[in-house]
Amino acid sequence: MKKRFGLCFALLCVFGMTSCDDSGSDKAGGSYQDGAPCDTSTFEQTCEGNVLIVCYNSKIERVNCSGTCASFAQPAKPESCDEEDEDCKAQQSLGNSSCFASSKYCSVENEVVVRCETAPAGITRMVTYQCQKSLDGRMFYRWLSSEQCYNGYGVCSADNKCLEPIVCENGYETHCEGNILKKCNKNRLRASDCASYTTPRVCSVIDEVPQCLSPEDECTTEGEEIVTGCIANSGKERLSVCTRAENGKLYYNSAGTRLCQGGCNEDATACKPVSCPVIGAIQKKCRLQGTSITYEDTYTCTERDGASVFVLTASEKCDNGHGTCSEDGQCIPAENCETKSFESRCDDSTAVNCTSKKVRYNHCDLASTPKICAVVDDKAKCFSDSEICSAGLEDQILISSCNATYNKEFLKKCTKAKDGNFYYVSAGSRECANGCNAEGTRCN
Repeated sequence: MKKRFGLCFALLCVFGMTSCDDSGSDKAGGSYQDGAPCDTSTFEQTCEGNVLIVCYNSKIERVNCSGTCASFAQPAKPESCDEEDEDCKAQQSLGNSSCFASSKYCSVENEVVVRCETAPAGITRMVTYQCQKSLDGRMFYRWLSSEQCYNGYGVCSADNKCLEPIVCENGYETHCEGNILKKCNKNRLRASDCASYTTPRVCSVIDEVPQCLSPEDECTTEGEEIVTGCIANSGKERLSVCTRAENGKLYYNSAGTRLCQGGCNEDATACKPVSCPVIGAIQKKCRLQGTSITYEDTYTCTERDGASVFVLTASEKCDNGHGTCSEDGQCIPAENCETKSFESRCDDSTAVNCTSKKVRYNHCDLASTPKICAVVDDKAKCFSDSEICSAGLEDQILISSCNATYNKEFLKKCTKAKDGNFYYVSAGSRECANGCNAEGTRCN
């Protein structure tokens, strides 16, 4: 995955305070060479004219501010952040110097202003800024603190007030409304404007998940797998696969993790090479990727830098991705079955069905947000908390969302599962005579 976006993001580009353009080029006469080594623990972020100098991944990075660069006597204060609030987490990366848009100039030192702001991910916050004097005497509104507006689900009014969240029904389906990503959590609607990211994104569906996709993650070879980092405490490397989205473009999409044979390397960029005794020797390891797809990785003993180490030379789906992995890491082909006679079931949190005469396993608890397995209408499925209903609502039809592109509202029905509990399941769609409402929750 590319890192330039992460850098600009971590420099307040998304706070409305900043407008950044990472040119990646050195300036004539500059004292910091782009790409030169640096120590992130001791490096002091600074300005060279309108160029912000930072140390990122132990290398000097030069960021051209499209507004102006300013330095202060004290760094911005850090704050505790919600896991989803990338804007807030970016604030923690600030040093004494930052880029500022012209709209952030101020004239009354120490003046405090509070306003409601919506982050690109749709999280709303009441942000407090203070007019502070930079080292060269100019004054800018600088971030001071923030507090989420109704836990991030509130609505910002035109006059910067925090209003109550928009209510949405259980069973609401996350979807793209044009370039707006809409999702419901605990009966509260959150709308994310994908175009508002520093590098504008597009709303589309990839691997059945609607999301804001960045052009910086675009790729060219479908199915190509790359390693994006390594988790030191678990000894697993993070994977992304070049995947086609519904908009027709290819993007590197997170594809889970792969267990290292010998832990992470020193830089935590990938697995550490494991020594092997005989050049040409082969090891095969089966792994589960995501919630339902299995792969068999092939490692070949290869000479690298004078040492014999196992190198990943192939990664293929185990029985087209539907096989299972044995305890010792072997690929076991999926069992044969007959759809008409097979009884779908839940093995704890794993949904087991018969599809195309093969037994398929879907591990609900391994989803990014763990789900519940239940058998409804003779099919084992994974359900989120928002899809749970009650006996008193059986057969109730809800409108889960309305899509203006198709001019349809989509329905869900509260249905009894084999375990006696009730869940909302898809119940088709119906045309909207007058289009969708502004919130995308139902027909007008």
